[in-house]
Amino acid sequence: MQTYRVQEIFYSLKGEGQWTGCPMSFIRLSGCNLNCSFCDTVHDQPKDMTTEEILKQVVEYPTNKVVLTGGEPLIQSVLELLTKLREYGFAVHLETNGTQPIRELESYFNWIAISPKSPIDTLSEDIFLADEMKFLCGLPGWENYIKDVLERLGHQLSRTKLYLMPIAKSKHFYRGLDRSREELIDVNVEAAKSYCLQHSEFSFCIQMHKVLGIR
Repeated sequence: MQTYRVQEIFYSLKGEGQWTGCPMSFIRLSGCNLNCSFCDTVHDQPKDMTTEEILKQVVEYPTNKVVLTGGEPLIQSVLELLTKLREYGFAVHLETNGTQPIRELESYFNWIAISPKSPIDTLSEDIFLADEMKFLCGLPGWENYIKDVLERLGHQLSRTKLYLMPIAKSKHFYRGLDRSREELIDVNVEAAKSYCLQHSEFSFCIQMHKVLGIR
């Protein structure tokens, strides 16, 4: 049975996108192929867990919805885990940065959320498979980045829900350091609101888990 590097497994409310507020279990795999300065996830001291050990924990939570997230979950070979989750009747949601191939695993996911952050030429050709795409307001040149990604994909995103999320400047939110929660949430909010009002194909998306102070 395969072993995975797992940062944490927990039960919480979905904090972003279409499923905001929905109770779900989260499998956060450790490690990422990017190194974003604003990342609020710590990837230290991951625990090695088998597929069976992961399943034993998630079946304890009162939901059949599970989010596979990271870091970047697809840098690990997740086929065995996905197969077992489906056998157990879980609806599996993917959170990915869009740099890894998705097509061969698409049928295992009930929902695919992509949050592109890296240069366009590093994005996978499979990002058009996204059910939702969450862009970040506050990255250097973020408006041009969104424009370039959408122009590259064109009509292929016709079924994809588009969101814009204001990002916080502090990477230490979960550790209780630096800025207050109020300051953190206010960062980039006005710019994101203005963009959505000018681009009606986008919906504004706040990171609700940061408002509530939960994972």
